[in-house]
Amino acid sequence: MRIVTGKFKGKEILSPPAGIELRPTSDKVREALFDRIRPFLSGKTFLDLYAGSGAVGIEALSEGARFVAFVEKSPVSLRTLKKNVAIFGVKKDITIIKKDVLLLLKNPQKILDRVDEPFDFVFLDPPFPLKIAGKTVELLADFPLLKEGTLVIAEHWKIENLENKYEGKFLLTKTKERRYGKVVLSYYTVSENAGSMD
Repeated sequence: MRIVTGKFKGKEILSPPAGIELRPTSDKVREALFDRIRPFLSGKTFLDLYAGSGAVGIEALSEGARFVAFVEKSPVSLRTLKKNVAIFGVKKDITIIKKDVLLLLKNPQKILDRVDEPFDFVFLDPPFPLKIAGKTVELLADFPLLKEGTLVIAEHWKIENLENKYEGKFLLTKTKERRYGKVVLSYYTVSENAGSMD
């Protein structure tokens, strides 16, 4: 697996050992994702949920992102992620949070202790068989580290249908949906929710 775009283009990135149940975002899907968001990434902050080996977050740094937070709970994936961070020399530009994503979104104190500004981009790629991409986006609607204009991108199986809108403190509205075989990228823009009680 290699970085497909940006300043690290062509550089190999480690994957977890064979036998580990991890389905990295394919080069084709990663390239399509970054073709879409590249013009807006320079100097921005990026949250990589279900980070795995860290390929998507490192790709964001390759394209000029200023800071990336990785969230991953698997010890094996975390070891690979930390090795990749060392290989690419990006330790000062990142933070790694060992936590289940859904639990973190319900109780975000662990990330609030480390990150003091909202994210410009949020990418999520949960294990497809769990069908929790929609639940993750739903919880993001109340996540305090979003802001007006944040872009949320969910990668999911085409058989998992995500809602067009999720409402909480924020309103997440689906603006695009792109299919790549069995994989879908759903794009949501974030706005303040005028109907929220907060």
